Amino acid sequence: MGELGEYRRKRDPARTPEPFGAGGRGEDGRPRFVVQRHSARRLHYDLRLERDGVLASWAVPKGFPTEPGSRRMAVHTEDHPLEYLTWEGEIPAGEYGGGTMDVYDSGPYELLEEKRNGQLTVRLDGDRLRGTWTLVPAHLDGEERNWLLVKREEGSRPTNRRRYRPMLPAPARRLPRGDWLHEAEWGGERTLARLAEGEPELWNAAGAETTDTHPTIARTLGRGLRTFDCVVDGEIVGRGGSEVYVVRDVLQLEGEELLGRALGERRAVLEELVDPRTAPIRLSESFPDGRALLEAAEEQGLAGVLARDPESPYLPGDRDDRWRLVSVRPPRDAGEAEDDERVIRAGRRTVRIRHPEQRWWPDEALTKADTIEYYRGVAPVLLPHLHARPFTIKQHYNGPRSPFRWLKDLPPEAPDWIPVTEQPAKSRGGAPVRYPLVNDEATLVWMVDYGCVDLHVWLSRADKPDRPDAVLFDLDPADVPFSDVVRAAHLLRAALDALGLDAYVRTTGGEGLHVLVPVARVHDHAEARAFAEVVAGALAATSDGLVTTERTTSGRRGVFVDTKMNGHGQQVAAAYSVRPLPGAPVATPLRWDELVEDLDPRELTMAVVRERVDRLGDLHEPVLHGRQRLKAALDRLV
Repeated sequence: MGELGEYRRKRDPARTPEPFGAGGRGEDGRPRFVVQRHSARRLHYDLRLERDGVLASWAVPKGFPTEPGSRRMAVHTEDHPLEYLTWEGEIPAGEYGGGTMDVYDSGPYELLEEKRNGQLTVRLDGDRLRGTWTLVPAHLDGEERNWLLVKREEGSRPTNRRRYRPMLPAPARRLPRGDWLHEAEWGGERTLARLAEGEPELWNAAGAETTDTHPTIARTLGRGLRTFDCVVDGEIVGRGGSEVYVVRDVLQLEGEELLGRALGERRAVLEELVDPRTAPIRLSESFPDGRALLEAAEEQGLAGVLARDPESPYLPGDRDDRWRLVSVRPPRDAGEAEDDERVIRAGRRTVRIRHPEQRWWPDEALTKADTIEYYRGVAPVLLPHLHARPFTIKQHYNGPRSPFRWLKDLPPEAPDWIPVTEQPAKSRGGAPVRYPLVNDEATLVWMVDYGCVDLHVWLSRADKPDRPDAVLFDLDPADVPFSDVVRAAHLLRAALDALGLDAYVRTTGGEGLHVLVPVARVHDHAEARAFAEVVAGALAATSDGLVTTERTTSGRRGVFVDTKMNGHGQQVAAAYSVRPLPGAPVATPLRWDELVEDLDPRELTMAVVRERVDRLGDLHEPVLHGRQRLKAALDRLV
């Protein structure tokens, strides 16, 4: 029988949802295989073969070899339990193999040959992988674990490396009638992209290769598409200083050309193919209401609206009136005055922006429209941190430098499509407050237009308002430099690590830091605050004056660790929130190794954070899936 000792040594069942037991054989007695797409620190695919009661496992960077004679390094890893044949899920960041695990393909396999040196030749009989591969213990770079995975001739797909030319729309003066699909035409660079065994290739409408011209798109293409073998069509659009690849069509998938299929079928394939968690790679949104989209395109200065017949095939290099492009009116002359309002399309809603060119930060030449564009750009990573949490409106009357007011109830002038949650308020004797929920991009845009420069939410969600999913430590300097706040944060992290707890850090946009401990939603706010107070007190007692818990400002010096935000109804500035301070700094998630004493949080601006999100994704995504419990940590403290 195989051994799972190494697998179990690398994992803690209290910290990862991965399976730890063993399963039985398949119904027909044939051994099984699974290939999993593992979107971890580096994207790779895991090949696992059922052998001796466990799954022998190899990690294959980027994707499988699919052409005869093609080979890829395969890193031999520890045996896995048989439950991994069907397991999919999220391994928390910081844990071994942290990232998303999806089943790419599975099924029975046949062992064709096994040599004395361990070399295996297998025939896979999956839905997506059919053919013969050989695993060779090649000891690459002198490492025993570095094998080769080689594709054999049998069962090989026909190779098609055709560099397609894009299908072109016919120009039209008006939108067609009927059930057409409508998409925004951004006026970006028309780009076709191929993944071949996981390697990216980009080319433009003229057929010239542009892979090196768009390194971010090329680097993230494999992570943004749930395959290692396809050809897609779209356009590269510049947004807020970053590039986004808006994917519109799929021409080829895993050896099969899809050109003759109806657009509706190709669209369904594409919706499964594009991973929404990868910010620079996005699926082009499709709308049934072309007129509303055209109006929004005019207001935003986009190129127009592309209308496509759902039954249309893809005709490479041809122009066909089953695709029609309705261009918007030309932009204003430079001397014309700006409109006082702008209509934008956010998701499936239309939101009217008042005074979009209002200078919110004159010294930086940043407008309200720039701020809204930033929030729309980071919405894929921001909205999960706002979703289903009671939202408190902090309305600035005239931009970030103006007076503001706090509103808990959704105001009557808000659109009726913004959802609310009723929560009892102590300040109202238990009477309910109708808190808004910022669950989608349209609501987010409306809130910013209403004057919400920064975004404030609870540490708990509306369905379990008394059960926070994080413990917050708010670190603020009192007559000490920011470098002391950095030192205190690292001391706090070391203390939490000694208690067996993962913690995540972000700037607040000001001179402080937030340290969050994600927890399972089993503790109430009182328990969370009591834990935070014990940890903060211990830190103050052992930090030689660096940390203080003194609540009176007159007697406070050092880094104040504030724990009062751990309470029912307390609101905190969310991750990626712009702050109404000079320079428009952003509350920015960081890696711990980025938290150095000469860090200047004021340099983490909207443009910087957009680039970080495109490059790093959401560093605080693990905070959304807390499974840690406080009892064991408190027992250690005692």
